[in-house]
Amino acid sequence: MRRLILRGSVSQKLFYKRLIDLADKRYDEHVSELEKKHG
Repeated sequence: MRRLILRGSVSQKLFYKRLIDLADKRYDEHVSELEKKHG
């Protein structure tokens, strides 16, 4: 049972990490678009 919980938390961490990476990527793309328009 405990091993199952540990595995769940690990996959949750990976999920959040992917979510954050995606958000960072989209933010970077957004910023570079703004720089193209204003720069």
